[in-house]
Amino acid sequence: MSFHGPHWRNSIINSDGRGYYYFLPAVSTSDNTFEKTLQSEQKIVGKDAPQLYILKTEEGLAVNKCYPGVAILQSPFYATATLVDWIGGKNFDGYSDNHLIFFFFGSLLYVFLSILFFQKVLAIYFESSKYTWLVSIALIFATNVWYHGFFYGGLSHHYSLFLFSLFCWNILRYKRDYKMKFLIYLGIILGLLFLVRPTNMMILAILPFLFKTRDSFLGALKKILQVRNGQLAGFISAFLTILMLLPLITYWQTGHFFYWSYQGEGFDFSGKHLLETWISYRIGIFVHAPIALLSIIGLVYWLRTNRYLFVSWILPFITITYVLSSWWCWDYQSFFGHRGFIEFQFLFTFPLIVTLQIIRNSVVKYGLLTLVFGYMGIRSYQCVSGVYPKQRFTAYTYWKSILDFNYKIPNKYSILYNCQPFGTVVSTKELVPTELKNQKYDGSIEFGQGLTYHLKDRRRNIRYFFEFHLTKQLLEDSDWKDIEIIFAAQNKKEEQVYYYAFPLYSFYKEGKEKAIDFEIQEEVYPYANSSEKIGFYIWNRAKKQFKINDFSVVVKKIAIK
Repeated sequence: MSFHGPHWRNSIINSDGRGYYYFLPAVSTSDNTFEKTLQSEQKIVGKDAPQLYILKTEEGLAVNKCYPGVAILQSPFYATATLVDWIGGKNFDGYSDNHLIFFFFGSLLYVFLSILFFQKVLAIYFESSKYTWLVSIALIFATNVWYHGFFYGGLSHHYSLFLFSLFCWNILRYKRDYKMKFLIYLGIILGLLFLVRPTNMMILAILPFLFKTRDSFLGALKKILQVRNGQLAGFISAFLTILMLLPLITYWQTGHFFYWSYQGEGFDFSGKHLLETWISYRIGIFVHAPIALLSIIGLVYWLRTNRYLFVSWILPFITITYVLSSWWCWDYQSFFGHRGFIEFQFLFTFPLIVTLQIIRNSVVKYGLLTLVFGYMGIRSYQCVSGVYPKQRFTAYTYWKSILDFNYKIPNKYSILYNCQPFGTVVSTKELVPTELKNQKYDGSIEFGQGLTYHLKDRRRNIRYFFEFHLTKQLLEDSDWKDIEIIFAAQNKKEEQVYYYAFPLYSFYKEGKEKAIDFEIQEEVYPYANSSEKIGFYIWNRAKKQFKINDFSVVVKKIAIK
């Protein structure tokens, strides 16, 4: 990361991290409308950057849809930056260069503290320090953790990972001598985990595994539940003390202690995306995190030698991935591995240690580790250099890109996936008439296959989901660059309120020898952007030669639950 050039500032706090960070300047300036905060942020992200995190309640009050845990963990660095600015006589707005720099190094500190504490966890658990440093380092640098901590420091995942390391460490310390102070620490940690990301509560599922035996786990429960020793009361008090920050912050924003800010979003517990969460080119955990594959050896060993450890590990893993796969946006718009599972990758460190213990041949052992680090090194290079900056693969692009190191040709790969909005499909309509399904483009045709759709229902709970399907083939020795599907929305004054140009490829030279299938999806929320009609067409900007067959557009009207 270089703190020079025109764009470094808007690369520090980006994506969902913007919403998490808003709490810091807003609370420190008593800006519960977030108006001053958003104005200050504009000097970093620009006036045209979409703002997705400050919502309006039914009463017209501003509320941050994000949880405040990341802001709480970043508050020491924010306070230090504020003090440095005050000493230097700088104007305060929460977005100074010092605030951004301290935020960045705060993010990295939590990543490296995760290494330190997971090493302690593994050393206590296995009663040996052998391989513990290696595996703890692999947890960060042989996965996507380092990338998120370095380039997406505002996202919650590596903060959760740090808190998981503290949670496991204090569980193991409590197991050693049952001291109440460790339960108080655990209550505080668990409260912070909830404030960072409520699904972090699933960490409780691994408690039987951490105690290693059934008797040890039940003995600890019995000790905690003894009323006269006050351990349960101490734990609950510590947990609630931290947790009460959430209703207080919510009241400060809305005048109510509770507000569900994720309206229109939710879970579908049918399990239909569980297998894709495990093994898919799109975000599959066992595809994008090779330490998971290596850990299978240790799991099989447990299955044969210690059923308790196997069951107490596999059940939490299935539960966690099932819940994560049930979120409506089940791929989490991941750009490097499975974003939603980042913090839970520590689960693999335990069977990975076992794998390294039982492989006697050093050449095999370290050869496998070299492959793991090597693969992640390649994918990391591709992300950082721009070869493939956002990696939600198809089978074709996964294998096409795996040894692609040429960063000099930009935008070779494109991501076209989108998740269907949460809710009930109330109607489905095919839009493309027969005469527009097939078209041949040559050097004289710039625009083609254009359609318009009127959004008649624009109520708050209605969204539209467009699915584009076609087959395509290049008719010359060229590529698909500068050939796009245009998606544009207008309001009742025919002013453009949304415009997006989708590249007509996942790999820019695909479909040269034969026709291939192609699809993209896009969502429209007319209540939010006042759109009344949608236009879409193919724009052959470079006037290349190709053909489009079986072009179809299906629109789904979805009522939000």
